[in-house]
Amino acid sequence: MKTLLSKATAIAISAFTAAQANTGVAPSAQIGMPLVPSIEKLQASTNPDSYDVAAMRCAHWLLEAPQDENTEDLRDEASRFLVAWMDLTDHITLSLGNEIYPLMENREVLVAYLAAAAIYAMDAQSSVYSTSMQFHSLWAAINYYQSNRDRIGSLDGLELLTKLRNEGRLDYYLTTIAPMLASPVAYTEE
Repeated sequence: MKTLLSKATAIAISAFTAAQANTGVAPSAQIGMPLVPSIEKLQASTNPDSYDVAAMRCAHWLLEAPQDENTEDLRDEASRFLVAWMDLTDHITLSLGNEIYPLMENREVLVAYLAAAAIYAMDAQSSVYSTSMQFHSLWAAINYYQSNRDRIGSLDGLELLTKLRNEGRLDYYLTTIAPMLASPVAYTEE
């Protein structure tokens, strides 16, 4: 039995390494699903950075795997792990603001945004939550929405973001529209 486990582990590691070397794409999407570590072990760990690879596998898989009944439980598990990792790691600092309001119409689209932000932070080696990270993350969330729209349904806020992206005005949304979304409205009695 020990030999079989060792061979299975070697095959999994080989597939992981080959997929990463050949394509640069997260191997989890290629081999079907990520192996999601225990959230409890992550939270108990004194070194959350040791979970970076697992977090990136989950993030890529969340963006690339279709949203359907076959992936629902694993998507939930992977998204919970990713959010827990994001909370513990120093690799990313998120301060979600007005730009995410349209994404709050659907949990999975919001998770896609968070996954893209985590990938951006790791690829850029910058934990700073910048306009560039927001732009990249919104673009990825819109792509996710478009790929899964038949299952998600039409969402007004995301339809607007899709239109702005297609018109090349997503930066306008980030710099002009989003800051106004939560601006306090002055109320005066007359």
